[in-house]
Amino acid sequence: MPFIFYGLLAKVSIGGLFLGGLLPGLMLASFYIIYIGIRCKIQPHMGPSIPADQKFSIKEKVQALLNIWPFVVLVIMVLGAIWGGIATPSEAAAFGATGAFIINMIYGKLTWKVLRDSLDTTVKLTGMGLWILIGANVYLNVFNSLGCQELVTTLVLSMPGEVTVSC
Repeated sequence: MPFIFYGLLAKVSIGGLFLGGLLPGLMLASFYIIYIGIRCKIQPHMGPSIPADQKFSIKEKVQALLNIWPFVVLVIMVLGAIWGGIATPSEAAAFGATGAFIINMIYGKLTWKVLRDSLDTTVKLTGMGLWILIGANVYLNVFNSLGCQELVTTLVLSMPGEVTVSC
């Protein structure tokens, strides 16, 4: 969501923002995994191990991993459409919603209650997002109309040091 809001407000490529966030996101996930592993090694009560009678075989682990393939395909489809220039973020979101709808139908999880709850949540989140965008646009307009943009630009450019601009 922050990438989408920033991309809309700053008129920057949202696909580029997602692509730029891929490596830092993977690094952060790796650091979390390492931290949790070290923390649980030092303080075992923070993450108790699985009881001996609940150990899973490699076959069960691989099967569990294979069960999430539709969701991996969905993520790759949405982000791939954005990164590949096939679709705008809004169109890719429509692909994602359609894909999630189809996955729910295939798995037999699509009921009227699930559909109603999904639509209700969508309306709420869309409303909140629009209010954030409205507030950000009002803030930017007030900020610029008061001359703050020129002030910040002047302050930054008057700092000691060499400024190089390449086009």
